[in-house]
Amino acid sequence: MRQDILDDLAANFQIVEVLDVEWPRKDFARNISRFYGKKLPDVARKVRECGEGPFTLITFIDPAPRYEARSTNAGVEQVNARIFDLKKSYRERRDSDFSVHATNSPEETRRDIFLLLQADYDDYLAQAKPWSGVPRSWRMNTAYFSGFASLRELFALLNLCCRYVVLRNYEGLPEQYVVGSHGDIDLLVESLDEVVALLGLEKESESTLRVRYYVTLESGEEVYFDLRSPGDGYYDEAWSQRILQYRSLDARGFYVPDAESFCFALMYHALIHKAHVAEDYLPKLRDAYARLFAAQELPVANMPEVLERYMLEHGFAYTQPQDPSVFFNETNIRRAELIRRLPVKTLGLRDYFDLRIRKNRLQLYLLTGRLRKAKFRFYLAFGGIYKIDIAVGRVKDL
Repeated sequence: MRQDILDDLAANFQIVEVLDVEWPRKDFARNISRFYGKKLPDVARKVRECGEGPFTLITFIDPAPRYEARSTNAGVEQVNARIFDLKKSYRERRDSDFSVHATNSPEETRRDIFLLLQADYDDYLAQAKPWSGVPRSWRMNTAYFSGFASLRELFALLNLCCRYVVLRNYEGLPEQYVVGSHGDIDLLVESLDEVVALLGLEKESESTLRVRYYVTLESGEEVYFDLRSPGDGYYDEAWSQRILQYRSLDARGFYVPDAESFCFALMYHALIHKAHVAEDYLPKLRDAYARLFAAQELPVANMPEVLERYMLEHGFAYTQPQDPSVFFNETNIRRAELIRRLPVKTLGLRDYFDLRIRKNRLQLYLLTGRLRKAKFRFYLAFGGIYKIDIAVGRVKDL
């Protein structure tokens, strides 16, 4: 169908480029996961239907876009109906939902152009010329596939690809991420799996309970993230969605909560997620409250009541986090009926004893859920090489 599609597009739009894209086979699945993000829940099916070989990328300009409501994987959205309906017709002819992909909006195009071609959307559009008729070969992985030189690069990618906010302690970002005793970056993200795949994050602990990840910059420095998402109980799900909806882009190049969300989310964190209000949070809370309420002074002694009024006003509940490492301080909750308890994850057998059977070896991991990743590993291999390997400390450093 390639030539038919090219003929259709040439008749109705201005083709800019045709590229023959080929990713290294060993990197294909991760490239696909990074590119589609939360829009592709079944990566394995995509690979089965489309293979891991080359694919054709066509960029073109629609001189008369028509935006209408259409049903998509993310629900009903306003999309470029001309492109969307054309894509749908190609999929029906091919009898495959995965064989043809097309962007639905300028925002999605901005993201995809950067991920696929590592090009700025505005620059690419400004330099666009009619296609010469000769396809171009492209052999590069998706943008930042091999990692980041700095947090500035990391946030630039997040800004294009995901909805997120840095919840607090971002005074030194992006140059410095450690603020006092706070040694990680607290992110609220729309889709945890998408962010993990996009940034190439690794879990600090192999435990399924923890959501602490790290990325290793090109300098070798490890930067840690606590990832929270709607529905995990860290905040009420509706509140998490509101925080993401009303986020704002900080001048330093990353998204933060709006003034109201910052003030009350920090107040909730200080009162509910901690056994005691940390001293370094009080100046921040006083400042945030004064900014929000025309220089009024924060009634520190009555903060639980101030928070409760906000929760009642917006219909939010106090939710017990699914991550058991997060404290849930019920003494600062005045009305028990406002508590919503979610299922709390507990350690399973595999967190203590994990036997993995591979083609030519047996692997035994002990206490994986209790300790940080690679702090202790008991590993047996049988077949070909017989060995017992005991690792204490970060394995890569031994």
